[in-house]
Amino acid sequence: MDIEQLKREDGINLFKKRGIKGEDDELGKLMEEYGGHALSLTLVASFLNDFYDGDAKRANEISFYDMKDEDNKALRILKAYDERLTQEQRVFLQIFSCFIRPIDDDAVREVFRKKIKVKRRVIFNESLISMPEFGFKQMIHHLEERRLIYKGDTHQLIRNYFKKGLDEEARIAINRRLYHYVGTLAPNEPKTLEEMQPLFEQVYHGCAAGLYDEVDDDVYWEKIYRREEYFLVKKLGAWEIDLSLARTFFPNNDLSKIPLVSEKSTQSFLLNEAGLALLNTGRPKEAEKPFLTAVWMLIEAKDWENASVGYQNLADLWFRRGELERAKEGAQKAIELAEKAGSERGIVNSKAYLAWILHLLGKDEEAKKEFQQADELQVKIDPDGDRLYSLPGVFYVDFLISTNRIDEALGLTQANLEICQGYNVINDISRYHRCLSAIERLKGNHKEAEAHLQTSLEIARNVGMPFLEIEALLELGRLWLDMERYEDAIREANQVLNLCERTGFKLYEPEAELILARAYLGQKNRDKAKEFAKSAYEKATKMGYHWPKTDAGQLLNRE
Repeated sequence: MDIEQLKREDGINLFKKRGIKGEDDELGKLMEEYGGHALSLTLVASFLNDFYDGDAKRANEISFYDMKDEDNKALRILKAYDERLTQEQRVFLQIFSCFIRPIDDDAVREVFRKKIKVKRRVIFNESLISMPEFGFKQMIHHLEERRLIYKGDTHQLIRNYFKKGLDEEARIAINRRLYHYVGTLAPNEPKTLEEMQPLFEQVYHGCAAGLYDEVDDDVYWEKIYRREEYFLVKKLGAWEIDLSLARTFFPNNDLSKIPLVSEKSTQSFLLNEAGLALLNTGRPKEAEKPFLTAVWMLIEAKDWENASVGYQNLADLWFRRGELERAKEGAQKAIELAEKAGSERGIVNSKAYLAWILHLLGKDEEAKKEFQQADELQVKIDPDGDRLYSLPGVFYVDFLISTNRIDEALGLTQANLEICQGYNVINDISRYHRCLSAIERLKGNHKEAEAHLQTSLEIARNVGMPFLEIEALLELGRLWLDMERYEDAIREANQVLNLCERTGFKLYEPEAELILARAYLGQKNRDKAKEFAKSAYEKATKMGYHWPKTDAGQLLNRE
């Protein structure tokens, strides 16, 4: 029996289990007419039972719904159902369609049975409010029997169908009611993503109701970010969720547009946060426009301090894409604007970016000078006298490792990891474990190096930040090379190349290809080694990336 025959048999059995009456041939034709679409078959069975006593012969009386996509058949049944719904049932389903969580008794009480005002004297759900409790429950039970809702939820196709039946005023009114309702469901200071779920829903419903300013101030910034704590992204590392939330403030979720909040400063903030979320989830090409738009707006507003932060973000994006000269210019512009603003913190961070990019370009004396200036200023302005930490500290540690200042790198890494763990800054914890792994590898402590990398990789994958994963995989590849585990090194390097191809983080490709070249050389496969060394050399040369160019050149000369 082929696949089509099996699908036909399954469809016939579904109809029989639902009590549909008819010969197998008749049920088979009905199944074929609805294309084996599971939702369509379930709905047509419920419809026939509800209105035609389960008689398959009456299916041809269901009017067609003229659409050409695959969901046409289900929509055909939904239209037929819609024509037979009572006013109360339709109002219920239209409100229901705006939920993004399964409904429970609290939702029924606080949303469906309380006034949803469309206009001053128009109550959208007045027919539901006036229903006796028994009749209301019977109505829900009837909708469940029809499979229009199931266990307080419904299929997305059904949800979309009834949502489209709402006019704009009704949709706004319902979402405003839901905004206030779901806001009561979150604890005061949720600690996990699960506990924060009602706040995420509140952002969605509030923006759908047009309450953009209120949502940004009272929910997104105050409760989800917890102001400068940036709880969602720094403590939970939930960049993909942050991206989804940021989109709700933009027209049609289009991040190339201007957010729908009223203040220009808030618009630039949301643009920058959208850019960061795109960059950190591996979409650097899409991130560039929001970053640039935010920077232009900030410069126009003469907000030099935040414009400096914007250029730091652009420098980060550009160097990871392998555009090193452009990244250098961005970092220099960030310093200029931070100095103009008189922002010592901005100067520290911008100088760290510039120093790191200078190192990538092979200008280590200049890089050393910028790092030392940033480090000294950091100690001066920090109330606890801490040295460079967070991402600037990671740049400095990586620089110290590459210039063989291992003991200094170790001390700074241990101190900074303790700071990150104290504040639970999850992304930086991953970075510093990767730094510790490099230090342990260079000391010949392979077991300790591997343990740190496993921690780094686990965090990177949990938070979904591809360049964190790439950097950890590259270090793992170097570890396997040192241990002469060449197949493992090849595997990690190929994973890096796949991630680079998917994301556009081109900076890391020459490093991955160098690992491949060395691994194949270790396996005595000189042709493969030469192929990857040549590719690494050419890519690094094009970027101006000094270190892999030098190393690849040495490998080629050895050949």
